Amino acid sequence: MEVWLTAASQVKLINLGAIDAPFTYSPLTANMGFCFKFAPKEDIVAPGGTQTAQISFSATTVWRFEEEIQFSVAGSPMSAILTIKMDK
Repeated sequence: MEVWLTAASQVKLINLGAIDAPFTYSPLTANMGFCFKFAPKEDIVAPGGTQTAQISFSATTVWRFEEEIQFSVAGSPMSAILTIKMDK
């Protein structure tokens, strides 16, 4: 028998710029990355607009961790980063 810890949350992506912001989710490859699912994986946020994204987490064991979810934004030299921390 396995016991899974699951959680779901929403994050809001906000475009503070004056042009469309196409974004792409960069899958996590370190530590607990395989436990996360993100939707939508890509979309466009209009100028002054928002996009609500769903993040779900599922694992059989939970311990202290910190993961960064990165979003590549077209035309931006830097990724947008969301940090998730679990403090058991």
